[in-house]
Amino acid sequence: MNKEVVMDVTTVCRSFPQISSPQIQRENILETIDTTFDGDTQLLVIEGREGIGKTTLLTQFAKRYPNQTFSLFITPTSRGTYDPHFLMLDLCNQIYWALHQEELRDPNQIDDGFLRMSIFHLQPRTRQKPYYFLIDGLEDILEEEPHTREAILEMLPFGRTGFRFLLSGDLHHLSSLVPKGIQAKSFPLATFTLDETIKYLGDLTDDQEAMEEIRRTCKGIPGLLASVRRIMHSGTTLQQLLGDLPSKLPQLFEIEWRTINANDEHLCLLLAILAHSLEKHTIKDLVRITQIPEINEFVRSFRTWVSS
Repeated sequence: MNKEVVMDVTTVCRSFPQISSPQIQRENILETIDTTFDGDTQLLVIEGREGIGKTTLLTQFAKRYPNQTFSLFITPTSRGTYDPHFLMLDLCNQIYWALHQEELRDPNQIDDGFLRMSIFHLQPRTRQKPYYFLIDGLEDILEEEPHTREAILEMLPFGRTGFRFLLSGDLHHLSSLVPKGIQAKSFPLATFTLDETIKYLGDLTDDQEAMEEIRRTCKGIPGLLASVRRIMHSGTTLQQLLGDLPSKLPQLFEIEWRTINANDEHLCLLLAILAHSLEKHTIKDLVRITQIPEINEFVRSFRTWVSS
């Protein structure tokens, strides 16, 4: 039986990512963000290396305030996800939902004036509760397109009371794009603690010493721990994994690829499309492109392989 989808701003957001399970809810960090915004800070930039979990944290924040957070998740490899017109449409649609509990029926009416008017109607509601604008991936937009970053940030109502802004990236690099006078802070995102690592891998092993070694080797970086999880799901034993980790951590993804049957031409074709295509593809798209009749079986296998 299909479960009904509870509509809120996060479900209306067209770029909201699907995060694989299990997901470690980082309550302490989310509460710290709340406390920071309770002060004078208007802009908070979540900083950290690739794989540290910035996108996951931002989705958790948005779901914490599902009717107060307007999100834009940018994928740098897909030009469509950071086209300013597309992002303005997405942003206006989310604000329209917050105001009217329905989506826009005529996207052709969207322009700068419509966005400004939507924010004007939204601002009186900030007397009861704050509203947040969240952007992930802004710094990853190609350096050849600096004006795109500026165009995206110009959509945000910086300086207006009642609004807070949460971005991922590097405050030093982004500060020149933010209007002067905005109170901004950076927040370096911490890696997983041992307790978080145990929660993340606990359904795969109860060997705490092994998890301590895995966390130490992976330095608590969630992206590397997710790779470890996929490797263990593929059938690699804990003993085999621990034998590989100390010397082959830089080749962790190479260990993952060992589980792929390189002789399966259909599977290799699907993986090549998904890895190198700049666009997102539905199952129907893949059927049309590859002409593989048993595509659903391959997709199920692929989802099992990437689950973590």
